[in-house]
Amino acid sequence: MRARSSAAARCRVGIVCAALGAGLLGCATPPSAPPAPTAVEASVGLPPAASSQGTVVGHNDRLLVYVWRDGDTLAGVAERFL
Repeated sequence: MRARSSAAARCRVGIVCAALGAGLLGCATPPSAPPAPTAVEASVGLPPAASSQGTVVGHNDRLLVYVWRDGDTLAGVAERFL
């Protein structure tokens, strides 16, 4: 019985070592190059709503960065962009 548990323990240690080795090899590969930056417009082109005077500092197809100003309301920002 002792020989079986020792063999099972060696097997588990081997599996753990293999997993750690695979993880280290995955970390050793260099990251892929980031995509080239695209031109960012300073403004969306829509006139600001009366209750939305913040500034759009950048955007793309999926994200818009908006700098909030005092006096802006959620309704005004939603009216401006939705």
